[in-house]
Amino acid sequence: MDLSALIESYKDCPCGKAHTSVIKAVEIDNGVVFEAGKILAENDFPKNILLVSDEPAFAAADGIMESLEKSGFNVKEYIYPIMKKPLVSQVHFIRDLSVGCDGILSVGTGSVNDICRYAAFLENKAFAIFGTAPSMDGFASSVAPIVSDEGFKVTFSTNQPSVIMADTKILAAAPAELKAAGFGDVIGKKIARVDWEVSRLITGEYFCENVASLVEGVVDTLVSLADRLLLNDEAAAKVAMEALVLSGLSMSLVGVSRPASGAEHMIAHFWEIKQLELLGDHDYHGKLVGIATVKIAEEYRKLAKIKEVFPGEEFIDWAPVEEAYGPNLYPDVKKLNEIPITKDIDPAILRERWREIPEIINRFVPETDELIRLMNLVGATVDPAKADLSEKLVSDAMNYHAYMRNRITLSRMRPMLKI
Repeated sequence: MDLSALIESYKDCPCGKAHTSVIKAVEIDNGVVFEAGKILAENDFPKNILLVSDEPAFAAADGIMESLEKSGFNVKEYIYPIMKKPLVSQVHFIRDLSVGCDGILSVGTGSVNDICRYAAFLENKAFAIFGTAPSMDGFASSVAPIVSDEGFKVTFSTNQPSVIMADTKILAAAPAELKAAGFGDVIGKKIARVDWEVSRLITGEYFCENVASLVEGVVDTLVSLADRLLLNDEAAAKVAMEALVLSGLSMSLVGVSRPASGAEHMIAHFWEIKQLELLGDHDYHGKLVGIATVKIAEEYRKLAKIKEVFPGEEFIDWAPVEEAYGPNLYPDVKKLNEIPITKDIDPAILRERWREIPEIINRFVPETDELIRLMNLVGATVDPAKADLSEKLVSDAMNYHAYMRNRITLSRMRPMLKI
């Protein structure tokens, strides 16, 4: 991937923001696992490193240790049995382990990347990723969603990795459930685009058409590969991984997660923190995002049929919100929404500009049947019950997910619509 050319193409972007990236190299190809040490060395990655992985990912990356040692790296390793919960306690554990190391190499995807990303940021150490499955879009991201000691999922600003590597043979052989999760994470960008566009329309929030179009292209690319993602197809795996990297890169280019995260991610985060509280674990992030995307798309499509609204000031009844989040999580939610994000929205402007919102929804959000067809093509479930989500968790998420973040989304403005 020619990252330099991509960044150069955004020079003097009409949005007025300087789009930059600290990523030095993205190498996705057959045999990269045996070249990992060489790639890191060529990109000036420090030689004393901590390698963090879990057993499934480390087994998939067989050969990486030999590659690192061959290139002169001194490797301290820590391998979790399995890592699915990015807890703040694990971040501090990795920070302590990294003493004496100058860089951290994460081998795997998702949660292991996130705890290493944040630990490296806090310790001001170099950071690199060797991805083992096309399961999520956070590889190139500069944010890390971490679960606090209280059980609330918070997104922290961090640094991007300087190097991203993946071997197409490993990606193609990744479990079908992980590939489906990656597709679910990306299809949610359809909702994120609507939320970003609507906020720009109503509040004048910063928006970059070039970066939004980049993400739209990523989604279209993955959709075009839907029928090949479950196959052991290295060419499809390479394109899918590149698409996921670009999706994460989009967030760093604009300095916010807007291009890749909207109401669908808030719903998924709600389910994650509630599953952690109730079950001690949560399902794959991308799997939950995919289910959430179908649910919120149906809701937005219904809103698109409303031609005129008569909005008013928002009144928040905190009692059902407290009941939905529960005593452990509610204090964080209340603190986050102490100054409601809707306070600066003029109901008159919302009413006046509403006629444009259905057009935005219909342009970017597919019909529910089409979303379900695409999810079925990649073997991704759309049934909440198959992700251990009760009817109450689904209902609570749809009604109260918007309080997970202090951010304008179409769903966050719903109480103002008095519908």
